[in-house]
Amino acid sequence: AAENFKNVFAHNGAPDDITALRAQDFCGLPLAKLLTATGLSASNGEAKRDIQAGAVKINGQKAADPQTVIVAEQAGPAEAELIIQVGKRKFVKLN
Repeated sequence: AAENFKNVFAHNGAPDDITALRAQDFCGLPLAKLLTATGLSASNGEAKRDIQAGAVKINGQKAADPQTVIVAEQAGPAEAELIIQVGKRKFVKLN
């Protein structure tokens, strides 16, 4: 547990036990709605505020537009998944 804490908070890594969801279930949703549908945000308004505050990262890069449509193919050929992070503690993996 201590090692996981160091990885997530001290080194800005991802925890070992990220919830994995199917990307096809969320295909075509704007980012704000995707955050709400995956449970990372309580509402679309909260999701938009998180995105505008710079608290949302997709594969380590900050997301800027709540209307951006994220699809699994954007992960690229080297990766088979997208890791979406809200704040320091909320993670979900789409594959």
